[in-house]
Amino acid sequence: MILYFALEPPHRWVIVDRRGRVLEDGVAEALDHIPVRHRRLTRRVGVVPGELVTMHSLRIPARSRAKAAAAVPYMLEESVASNVDALRFRLLQWVRGGVSKVAVMSRDVAAQWSRRLSEFPERTDALVPDYLLLPRHTEGRCTVAADGEGRLIIRTGDLEGLVINEQELDLWWEEMADPGLAVAVNNAEHARRLVELGGSMVHEWRIGHHFPEWLQHGHQVPDNVDLLPGGRDAADTEASRRWMKVAGVLFGLALLLRLGVDGYDYVRLSAREKQLDDQIAATLQNAFPDITRVVKPRAQMEQRMAGLRGRTTGSGFLALLSVVSRAAPAVHARVEEISYRDATLLVTCRTSDFEALDRLRQQLANDGRVTVDLVSSGSLENSVSGRFRLALKS
Repeated sequence: MILYFALEPPHRWVIVDRRGRVLEDGVAEALDHIPVRHRRLTRRVGVVPGELVTMHSLRIPARSRAKAAAAVPYMLEESVASNVDALRFRLLQWVRGGVSKVAVMSRDVAAQWSRRLSEFPERTDALVPDYLLLPRHTEGRCTVAADGEGRLIIRTGDLEGLVINEQELDLWWEEMADPGLAVAVNNAEHARRLVELGGSMVHEWRIGHHFPEWLQHGHQVPDNVDLLPGGRDAADTEASRRWMKVAGVLFGLALLLRLGVDGYDYVRLSAREKQLDDQIAATLQNAFPDITRVVKPRAQMEQRMAGLRGRTTGSGFLALLSVVSRAAPAVHARVEEISYRDATLLVTCRTSDFEALDRLRQQLANDGRVTVDLVSSGSLENSVSGRFRLALKS
């Protein structure tokens, strides 16, 4: 059985069974006078004024309820009049990829409810706004109930409702902008007014003025509604914080792993760079015997090669090497070995075929300063190798 009790005075209360039938109801002078220790009670639900709780519909782009609850304040920041820090948000229904329902209330009001619940002799399982206790008419999508004290309590859906003053009925109907909206009203005067405003589906439904009377006509209170501080959203938020901590730890581990991999790569590449520098230095001294001191092998090699590309006109080794450096790229030949002795340059080049090797010989011979002799040639693995002897003409 479920006990519903009003948190604000007068403290009306009602007990319904599991089939939604009203068993007992009454009014208590104080919260501690409500019959909360009925032996068959399984749930105790506080009822709060609906004007203090607003409902919002949102499409929240989140992959989990916890993340959706954390995103709600930022999504509603432009839609609420108060600062979000002064409000409490409760995600009542989350629909992944669809429309979710959010309840918003003042933090100060929620704190007052917590203090009043401390006077209640038993644990309270949930808090609900009073408009969600209104029954739904079989022929009406919307229920409007006047409480006899100037308030109109309105329920427009499973998790939708509001409370307005009686004087605001015309404004509310204008905002609905649906003359065909099926409305059930507990007051004949308000029903006539809605008909005068153009309502074509208005029914009078005498369900009483307060929730103990409303529940006589049907129990349709969603089980997932809970406005209590520390309710499901608080658990979701705490779960979100835990996941954030886990994500932080994993990020830290990933960062350390990345730093370790980068450090290993740096050491490995530094060693490889030194090895290449040593090879460049050896090649530099072998190709340019006149260099006796190697300081920056890459820079020195680039300087010498730049000199060769600029058609070095000197005598001896550099002049012969400049001839090779111009001829080899012209026929896509690769220089594999160079030796220089007794004013003669022996160079081994590899080409794609014998025709390309012959074109290389012609390119070398085109420079009138040198004599060119093909010493030997041979083929290996789809390529041809040739050894040339070059000497400056006297």
